[in-house]
Amino acid sequence: MFAAAFVVFANHLLESASWARDKLSAHAGKTALFDVFPAMLAFAVAADGRLQPAPPEALPAVTIRLTHLTLLEVLADGEEAWRKAEVAGDTDFAAVIPRSRPTFAGTWRKT
Repeated sequence: MFAAAFVVFANHLLESASWARDKLSAHAGKTALFDVFPAMLAFAVAADGRLQPAPPEALPAVTIRLTHLTLLEVLADGEEAWRKAEVAGDTDFAAVIPRSRPTFAGTWRKT
């Protein structure tokens, strides 16, 4: 249920960020899993660069583990915080995610 809400919110922000959708579309069909104990959030990238909830049977191309503190730092636009994440899997895909993310204030940072 949380994944569906996240996808709706993220896609709303992606509507006005074609550059971010372009970056994400290069990873179409891949699934990312965020692991912030005890919660997990998985999403897949569609061909148009928008997100969709990951099917339950999908294996993640990348798993990104964050502590609670690191998650708060990421949400507060802590670029350094992403370096604290534990990444397993497709590091190219993982690198695109923070470059296509909204800041906590709802604006987009293009890098």
